[in-house]
This record gives sequence, structure tokens and C-alpha cells, in this order.
Amino acid sequence: MRFALCLLALGFLSSCSPVSKSRLTKTFKETEVRFQDHTGFVLLDPETGKTIFDYNGARYFTPASNTKIFTFYSALKILGDSIPALEYIQREDSLIFWGTGDPSFLYREVFYDSTTYNFLRQAGGNLYFSSSNFHSPRLGPGWAWDDYTYDYSAERSPFPIYGNTVTVVADENVIKVNPSYFSGTFRSGELKERTEVIRDLDQNRFTVHPSKKILPV
Repeated sequence: MRFALCLLALGFLSSCSPVSKSRLTKTFKETEVRFQDHTGFVLLDPETGKTIFDYNGARYFTPASNTKIFTFYSALKILGDSIPALEYIQREDSLIFWGTGDPSFLYREVFYDSTTYNFLRQAGGNLYFSSSNFHSPRLGPGWAWDDYTYDYSAERSPFPIYGNTVTVVADENVIKVNPSYFSGTFRSGELKERTEVIRDLDQNRFTVHPSKKILPV
């Protein structure tokens, strides 16, 4: 649902008149024709629970970005400003640790805090990571399978590092990979109109399809 159209809906429905509802229904229909998609909008009175306006409210829609707003709000209320990054036990000269799903470790796009990194670095002895507490599939229900290669659909894991993403920057002469650990997993593909990077579905092997202005890796 487009945010601008939602604001328009609220404006029309402020008076709750039949004319406003009829005009709004017409606007929604014209929007569907213009953008060639399906739209749904339901407005309820929070005190009475009465439906003020309903357009395609009974239809099923694939969850989209508007769902993220409720997810974000719920996370802020439940999690607060921080969550435990690790669970661990010390056994003689070894540190055994489990992840908690915290996505921020070494991932600057979320929040860079070196506390966890420094803790592991200064632990001394051997470090052993266990994923025994993680039982979820790497892709969640309803995720489009062909989106797996994009950063907005990073796979889930018990201990995300760099947000479970690999950043590839292409300039005029070279492809730069971060983290550099994955540099050796890249191979060249056929030339395309614009640079494109594709990761294999089940393993960290990447194919770079450079544009004609970029030299192959």
C-alpha cells in the first residue's frame, strides 16, 4: 500500500461521509489500473472496532514493506535498545559460545559496536562456536526464493557476521570484495549491460557479470 495514498484515504475519511467513501473507492480503482497491481485498505475505529472503510479487505495479499513497520515497532517495544550478542561458557582454556541472532556483529549498516569483537579477541585460548541452538531454516516462510542473492533478503543464521552479506564494489578497473575472505570465491561471467553479481543458491560461490566498462575479475 502506497503511503501517500494512505494519507489521502485518511483525509477523505475524516468526515466519514458517503461521498468521501465513494470518491476514495474510485481513487483506489484508478490507482490499481494505473500501476497494474492490487490494493487493499481497511480503516477501523480503534474505540468501537467498527469498520469505517473497506476496500478489498477480505482479499489475501503478499506481505510487503508495510508489514515491516509493525515488525519494527514490536521489536522496539519488546527488545529495547540492545540484546545479548552471545551466550557462552568457559571450559579450562576454551570458550564455547552460541549466537543469539544479533545482526549487528561487524555490520556497520545496523550499528557498529566492538564490544563483542573485543570480548572474543581477548578471550584467550581456543574459541569454539556452536550452532546447536539454531533450528530455523535459512530462508523464512513466504520469502521469494529468487531474492536470496540480494542484500535485503540475507539468509538467517544463529550468529550473523557482516549481516550475512558480502559487499561488492565495482569501479572502472577492479572488483572489490568485503569481507576479503570471499575474494577467492568469485569468478567471471559473461558481459552484460550493467554489472551483476550472482551467488549460487546453496554455497558461497559468486559469479560476476561485468558491464562492458568494467574489466572482468
